[in-house]
Amino acid sequence: MIRNGELAPGGLVPGEDSLMETYGVARETARKALAVLKSEGLVKPRRGQGTFVTDFKLILRDATRRLSPATWGNGRSMWDADLAERSYEPREVRVTQVVAPSRIAHVLGVEAGSEVVMRDRIYLVEGRAVVHAVSYLPADLVAGTPVVRVDPGPGGIYRVLTDLGHGPVRFREEVAARPAGPEERSKLGLSVGACVLHVTRTAYRADGRAVEVAVMELDAAVHLIRYDIEPDQV
Repeated sequence: MIRNGELAPGGLVPGEDSLMETYGVARETARKALAVLKSEGLVKPRRGQGTFVTDFKLILRDATRRLSPATWGNGRSMWDADLAERSYEPREVRVTQVVAPSRIAHVLGVEAGSEVVMRDRIYLVEGRAVVHAVSYLPADLVAGTPVVRVDPGPGGIYRVLTDLGHGPVRFREEVAARPAGPEERSKLGLSVGACVLHVTRTAYRADGRAVEVAVMELDAAVHLIRYDIEPDQV
């Protein structure tokens, strides 16, 4: 009913008693069905009012467009490519130097035990936490530059890297889906049983050196990921 529009966004969802009567099921079955809808992000309970269909629109994450220099190279945020007229903001932004995890050190081409710059932030869309992202960059390239600021400026870190002569020319993204763990549930406000999309993006400059590894957890219930692939890219 939600998928086909019979229950519109913001609409009241039948309660346990109604589901039991309509479908001839036990209360525990009806309760579990509502719990599944909640974990999928399709409904949201309101204390003392009932359960309502979520009115949050899907985020179309156009990976091809958001990573194009036509976006960040012109001083725009990559989020501008995803959200036409919707509000968004980074929250809890933390920038520091940390010892690189071994797999990150390997990809960035730095020695084990080396420090890298880490940018840790949560993105909110219309007040809802939807992405937890952590980026790692070689300290020898970005220490003392705008990359270490909470706000690196128009175009974000890719614009800064380009101005420094380390602009990314190629990206690789790997996407996996899995149930959200306790940390993801806490940061993104997810229910037990909810899923996240685990996205790892690596940015490479022209000589093949990786200049950033970004590890992201996306609320799977509100994201649609799209990749446009041109024939000459295959």
